[in-house]
Amino acid sequence: MTTASNRIRLLPRRVDFLGEQVDFNCALLGQMGFGTGYIAQQTGLSKGQVLYRLRKAAVRRAQLRRGESPYASLLVRACAPLVGQTLRRDLREVLKHQLKASNQGQGPLALATGSGS
Repeated sequence: MTTASNRIRLLPRRVDFLGEQVDFNCALLGQMGFGTGYIAQQTGLSKGQVLYRLRKAAVRRAQLRRGESPYASLLVRACAPLVGQTLRRDLREVLKHQLKASNQGQGPLALATGSGS
């Protein structure tokens, strides 16, 4: 992992999405909707460098989040099965803990009505 304190200062260079892997990866992660901080962490670029490259590549992350990007449906189809499995497992755990808390009089309903402990 690269942090601001151990980042090597490189001489300025032109952005080259097809010739420099780090530039391409920046645009790729941006197109996939990842946040600036995450992209900076993964590529070793500063947040300013990330934002500059995303502007140069005309990456519009908001379009992906709104489902307007052609990649949105691809990501949903590719990720939904795995995310769905994980979500089901996580929801079971959350609901199990909520049920346990409500049975002990500590649930949201008990707290709202004042009938808890």
